[in-house]
Amino acid sequence: MNKKNITATLLLFLLGTGVFMFQSCSKPSEPEKKKKPIKIAASTWPGWSHVFLAQEQGFFKKNNVDVEVKHITEHIDAQVPFLNGEVDGVFQCFSDTLIQNTQLSSKVVYVSDYSSEGDVIVGNVGALSDLKGKTVGMEGLNTFSHIFVLNALIRAGLKEPDVLFEVVPAHELLDALEQGRLAAGHTWEPTKSAAIKKGYKVLATAGDYPGIITDLLVFHSKIVEERPNDIKAIVKAIIEAQEYRDAHWKESIEIMAKAVNISYEDMESGLQGTSQLGLKGNIKALNKTDDPESLYNSGKFKAEFFLERGQLPSAPHFDEIITHQFINEIAGE
Repeated sequence: MNKKNITATLLLFLLGTGVFMFQSCSKPSEPEKKKKPIKIAASTWPGWSHVFLAQEQGFFKKNNVDVEVKHITEHIDAQVPFLNGEVDGVFQCFSDTLIQNTQLSSKVVYVSDYSSEGDVIVGNVGALSDLKGKTVGMEGLNTFSHIFVLNALIRAGLKEPDVLFEVVPAHELLDALEQGRLAAGHTWEPTKSAAIKKGYKVLATAGDYPGIITDLLVFHSKIVEERPNDIKAIVKAIIEAQEYRDAHWKESIEIMAKAVNISYEDMESGLQGTSQLGLKGNIKALNKTDDPESLYNSGKFKAEFFLERGQLPSAPHFDEIITHQFINEIAGE
């Protein structure tokens, strides 16, 4: 073979190789399977409404996590899609979580607030002790609401058999009072302000019994195990939304109020009736310490209530319910 033929042959070889290499390098890789958005249910409660702010202001997107927040008006109704597996997470009370974990496995990843003036018992009597022989409303039997109302009555010198109980959703309480079905009951904003405007008296607040109502974000254990980076990103986004809210108060209150369809005044009043837990507060709440704000401590009283009523088969193992992983990682960054 002469030099010309060798050169031509080599050129063809190199061209062929180059085309092959070009095709190999430029061939699109298999597209990654798109992850489903993580769905969270949240009812109308100002204490955790910054989750809607996180959604509206793009904090989830900023942290590279796709989230759908589903607003459901009533607290109890928001738990249904979580129990059914229609959503991955839910904002609810610690008491709810203790009961739910007898049916499913879930993890507390974040604490939004402790209720102080936000949850109240309002009524048409002068004092709690005047409720003897009368009917009192609560959100649900063997719930955080039941614990709050019963504890308030006991501290006022009444025993459980001294009153009649009726299950009335918080936002239907005023109607029940106006109809004369109840003498008092547990509620929060916007019904709290509406009842006060009608002349009903605040007989007790959650702040009278610190830590009795703790509000938090819970996820199914499976999604926490399968998508830990996304759960961490959600917690981080919510904390950033809190910080944004405090720095841009008026704008944020307007956004949150619109998201849950209540007035600016009711959102602001309800929020001011809570003790908000930021990053430092969550470190105290989710880690096992002697601090009274730790869920390991506040959970004992709630667990005892449910054990006495046969709602729990045994004392809960808080390490199986509470995880400080994400909060501690965020704090360490």
